[in-house]
Amino acid sequence: MAMQKIKNYLEKNKKLTDIKEDERLLQVEYNTANLEKLRADICSNEFMKFVDIIITDEEQGYIENSSDIILGTTDTRLKDKEPHAVVEFDNSIFKCETVENNNYIIFDDIDKRRHDKKATEKLIERLFYNNISSNLVSVGFNGTHRADNSDPLKYPLGNDVAKGWLQKIREQAGEQVINSAEVGKEQKYKSLAKLFKKAKEKVHPLTAVNGELIAFCGLDILEDESVNSNDLERKGYILTSSVKSGLKRIIVPYLPPNSVLLTTAENLTLMICKNYTSFKILNNVSRNKINSLFSTAVSFEIKDYKKAVLIEKVNFIE
Repeated sequence: MAMQKIKNYLEKNKKLTDIKEDERLLQVEYNTANLEKLRADICSNEFMKFVDIIITDEEQGYIENSSDIILGTTDTRLKDKEPHAVVEFDNSIFKCETVENNNYIIFDDIDKRRHDKKATEKLIERLFYNNISSNLVSVGFNGTHRADNSDPLKYPLGNDVAKGWLQKIREQAGEQVINSAEVGKEQKYKSLAKLFKKAKEKVHPLTAVNGELIAFCGLDILEDESVNSNDLERKGYILTSSVKSGLKRIIVPYLPPNSVLLTTAENLTLMICKNYTSFKILNNVSRNKINSLFSTAVSFEIKDYKKAVLIEKVNFIE
């Protein structure tokens, strides 16, 4: 009965092009509309609106980046004009690797809602997409390595699932990292604004002054800002009311303690390989539950390291 409800829900919402099933397994194959549904669910955490989400056919390839071009002059009596590339490609190759989001519901949970169609559909929807958006944000900020078998008890933030954005900056652009900065009246940086000003010196001059830089701040970095936890949970970020050193400041969860990421919107990239994206629904009768086995392949990338600065382990001294 429970499996039939799930099958009916999938067919009604046109979430598949084909169902392969036996008495225990229901396998959902993606169509184009369903991939867009996946994109929409990833964006349910609104922080993802600052991320360029690219659904690709390729497991690996080069990252495309628009180059910064400034007006110039050329004395053609001495040299030829030198056109600049409109699009540049990062030297590194992205490689999407498999990640999983496995959930289950027990038969009784569906049976209790049998007279409430909307509640039943909401439960089934959660079976498919439960927390995938927030999980990806967490891995993007905290992922440091990839283990063959992840350990969520030891690494509850997904540190061992994949290398995230911050780790890519540490490894590929160490010069863009400011570590253990001390902030206080008697310290090198008198205020957070002074630290931000120093950080801006590390980005491309055009990026530093064009107003596109954003300071993504952890929950513990802006003590002068009040945080509405309901807004943070609902939206996935909070745009603060103040601007320091010409930077919009946005509070986001999951950033490591005392950390700030300076970058532009969509410089953070999430690659999703659609050929590795699948659902399997397992009817686990012996355990009176239904398992949802979701997997996809992702890569967390930085388009242009010169448009990003990672400030870590900020130490506020009274």
